[in-house]
Amino acid sequence: DNNCNETIDDRVIDGGMQCTIDETACGLGRTTCEAGELICSRIINPAQELCDGLDNDCDGVIDEDAVDGRRWFTDADGDGFGVRGEAGVYSCTPLDGRVDNPLDCDDNDEAFNPAALEANCEDPADYN
Repeated sequence: DNNCNETIDDRVIDGGMQCTIDETACGLGRTTCEAGELICSRIINPAQELCDGLDNDCDGVIDEDAVDGRRWFTDADGDGFGVRGEAGVYSCTPLDGRVDNPLDCDDNDEAFNPAALEANCEDPADYN
């Protein structure tokens, strides 16, 4: 089954050294080379979504929940630190209101975060 369509010897290609790529939206990515030999380069469907600009899982959405995306965490107070303990969401690009770290000790108050300075020794709050 040289063309990976699950049918053996259904098509014969005669000669030629020109290489062409046939990547269907939700089928097989195929490369034709070397004296007409058809070589499967990758299977797109079924597949996990990747950050590659393709709809790998064929659900009509490109790069959503990609397995090679980064995890982004809610940053409600805008201090640059995400919610500690949150599972986060995967995305290939940054998301509004989210950051790539789950280090915030209090995401309801921007004064409390790992980078906060504690300049007042009389203040009992643990800002960082």
